[in-house]
Order: sequence, then structure tokens, then C-alpha cells
Amino acid sequence: MKKFIIINLFLSAMGLTSGCKHDYPEPAAPEISFSKHVQPIITGSCTVVECHGTNGEFPLLSYSDVIMRGEIKDADEPKLLEVLKTTDEDDRMPRPPAPPLTSNQIQIIELWIKQGAKNN
Repeated sequence: MKKFIIINLFLSAMGLTSGCKHDYPEPAAPEISFSKHVQPIITGSCTVVECHGTNGEFPLLSYSDVIMRGEIKDADEPKLLEVLKTTDEDDRMPRPPAPPLTSNQIQIIELWIKQGAKNN
């Protein structure tokens, strides 16, 4: 009996027993909406700068602006993510002295892109 218990404990520790195991699916990420999640980040952080606002030479006011100018669907690493993630202050957007986006804001934009960058 002792031998059985010791072997069972060893196998349990190794994960080799036929105990009750369930494979649970990873929880799905919430769907990110351009109009509810992404556009407010861009409007609040990027369009206040002259070049990305209404009169700017590089506006990011609409879905098509963000897709085209951010090179969202044309690149392996979209230009938008490159300029948001860089630590080089000469290349980072928004430009200093404006604060960079938070990691949470960047994750929202990145998840939106991974979900297909939908116009929703």
C-alpha cells in the first residue's frame, strides 16, 4: 500500500496521473471599436498637434486617415505603432513636450489592429 501511495504521489507531481484535467479556452479579448476606443485616443492625444488636426498637413481625423497615414494594412509593423512605441524622442508621437501614450492606450490600438482594424 505504501508503495502505491509513493508511486501515485510521484506520478501526480509529474502530471502523469489520469486525474481530472480540463482544457479551458483562453478568454477572448474584448472587441476593440475604432469609434469607441481608438478614435478618442487619437483625437485626445494626436489631433491637438497642428500637423494631425483639422488644418494639419498630416490629419488623423477619420478612419481612412488613420488607416492610410498610419500604414495600418500595408506593413508588417504599422507606422502608427512604430511612432507610438519608440523611445526616441525625435521620432515618438506625440512629440514632446506632449506626454507619450500610455502602455494601455498603445495596447488598445495594437489589439484593434490585430483584430483587423475594423471601421466599427
